[in-house]
Amino acid sequence: MKQQNLGKAVQISDGIQVMTLLDEVCIPALRSGFAGYPVNPRWNAVKFHAWKQGCQLRADLKQGKMWVRPEDSMLVSGQQSEQSTEEKASPTSQVRERVSPVTVLLHRSSQRGELNLA
Repeated sequence: MKQQNLGKAVQISDGIQVMTLLDEVCIPALRSGFAGYPVNPRWNAVKFHAWKQGCQLRADLKQGKMWVRPEDSMLVSGQQSEQSTEEKASPTSQVRERVSPVTVLLHRSSQRGELNLA
């Protein structure tokens, strides 16, 4: 079985992390793209690519192609969650419940006392 280099965990938003192979100098561009900021015209091609990756991560999260794992706040794709569930499946293991981005945001808001649902 091959070991893949998944990179390092990087916080791209408040309470959301992602695994990336990008250099440290490109992380702000990744965060900027994820946050929805416009591209900086002074960026080189590598930083522009990081910004595009951030935009794509945000779009995938909104479309439900990716979700935030509640255990570690890691942004993962649907395929990764299915693979990890299959690898850890046993008679006593529980299948992880998928959490939508809206549920995560509502949960965080309610923990901070910002949202009261009647």
